[in-house]
Amino acid sequence: MLCDTVKSFGLIFALCMAITVMTSCTKEEGPEGNIMTCTQAYYPTNDVEVIHYTGPNPWGNNDNTNFADRTTLRSLIWTVNGFPVVSRFYLFFDLSGYNKTKKTMIKNISLYLYGHPTTTEPHSSNKTNQHVFNRIISDWKETAITWNNQPDVDKTTSVITDHIPGTLNEPRMDDYVFNLNDILLKNGKLRADYKGISCRPYQENFYDFYRRVCFAACELGDEALFPTLKVEYAFPLPEIKFGNNVFSVANNEDLKILFEKIQYVWTIDGDEKTGESVSFGNTDRHFTVHLQIIITNNIGEICEYGTSRTFEE
Repeated sequence: MLCDTVKSFGLIFALCMAITVMTSCTKEEGPEGNIMTCTQAYYPTNDVEVIHYTGPNPWGNNDNTNFADRTTLRSLIWTVNGFPVVSRFYLFFDLSGYNKTKKTMIKNISLYLYGHPTTTEPHSSNKTNQHVFNRIISDWKETAITWNNQPDVDKTTSVITDHIPGTLNEPRMDDYVFNLNDILLKNGKLRADYKGISCRPYQENFYDFYRRVCFAACELGDEALFPTLKVEYAFPLPEIKFGNNVFSVANNEDLKILFEKIQYVWTIDGDEKTGESVSFGNTDRHFTVHLQIIITNNIGEICEYGTSRTFEE
């Protein structure tokens, strides 16, 4: 039995174009005042498939074989020499930085998977081709996992894909995005037992072939095709502070934990300065300050936020 409570989600969209690298932060009213959102992106530190073959195996014992060197991430029920073969895949994205934040919530988590460009086994099926994602809840290592020592997964919630197109005669290599909020989030926060993401054929009857998806793993070596987890964070709006002739950014502690590349560009009465804090020697009793915050995530996507404040003495 796959799970006790299952919610079905379709594919959000198939990626056919390059990802836009300029996005905008949004400003909203939250329970603790204004918040802003910005998306961080992560590549997996572990990605691997495991294989179970039910027939006499001339290649050795797949059930105890580690496939960390494979360039594919496959979820399938197929046959080899007339015997069923089943494959699942596992991913781990390091989100430990989030656990160090104090005020940040998560609005969305989406998994980007890219069709393997050179495989001879693309997405294909002769029936409904659905697959299911679950949250991994026990420790595992890419270089040690096999079919016989797979980690535990939580099956009380699942994300089930829609049919993934591709026939036996006309297989496909499409890219996909899957929203994983239901298995990874609880009340806007990352679930405490998160240890990764698993994918397997939905209704995994070993004799219900033929069904397959095949995505690129990091071992392929093409960064543009790495599995990518995009996390949309919502955190308090940074604030402008002034004291002792110094302007500084406050309320940005969580922002600095989640993003390494942050630029602060100040415009103070027409004079531009950069830095998290800048000095200001003007003794005028009235001046206007504008702060532009430019945030670059791990894959080069940019979001910006601007705020202004007028000071009067």
